[in-house]
Amino acid sequence: MISPRTGRRAALAACLAALLATAAVPSAGAADGDKGGGIKGGATFNTARPVEAGTLSGDTVVGDLYFYRVELERGQSLSVTARTTLPAGYNPGPEPEAFGVAVYDPVRQPVRCKADSPNAAIWKGGSTAREGGDVDADCSIGVEEDNDAAVELAGTYYIQAGITSTNAGRGNTLPLRLDIEIADGGVAPEPAEPFDPGKRMGGGGTGGAEASDRERPKTQQASAASPLKTWGVPVATALTAAALGFVLLAVIDQRRRRRS
Repeated sequence: MISPRTGRRAALAACLAALLATAAVPSAGAADGDKGGGIKGGATFNTARPVEAGTLSGDTVVGDLYFYRVELERGQSLSVTARTTLPAGYNPGPEPEAFGVAVYDPVRQPVRCKADSPNAAIWKGGSTAREGGDVDADCSIGVEEDNDAAVELAGTYYIQAGITSTNAGRGNTLPLRLDIEIADGGVAPEPAEPFDPGKRMGGGGTGGAEASDRERPKTQQASAASPLKTWGVPVATALTAAALGFVLLAVIDQRRRRRS
């Protein structure tokens, strides 16, 4: 018969062994991908996964699109390259699959990838699908060699990558690799013209004081105005005094009559 103390010791030893076994096995997220956490990203802008410059890799299911977010400073550059590898004899289905990557600015508007190839089609019977090989897509902003626009706004930029399909049902599972490069010294943003309160907006104007003088209505200076005719003031005063005198005499005369 096993004593209660021996049973408790055995249970404790089993728990410790389970914890050690769990710690010895790395999690799937940490083992999948060079940056840790695998390739999986967020499903929307609001749930975009924060990443840094580096490489993400892992398996993805055709039909899933992932969102990531990076922080850029004004004047930096961002270059994103996505790659999937097709096995020989790959069959995407009756309709082609679309493989691509996109970049969005801080106000969530798509960035125009001028010299890049952000989209690639995977066709049934195509040479890459038939023989196997890599399919690449890339997009960048602020890269001078690609004639990109400059990173004008500092803030959060979004990356979207994945494979879509119009075929019914869930797609195949394919490897996906994402290389993210962030560098200083990208296309220089145009300096903003400082506001000068002494000039009219739009340029070509003159000083604010001169413009104000031109727009101010013309008034005649006091020294140049005609002298006031002051003779009317004493006349009005005399007439007022005479009227008051007549009223006072009338009141006195009325009182005398009442007494008599």
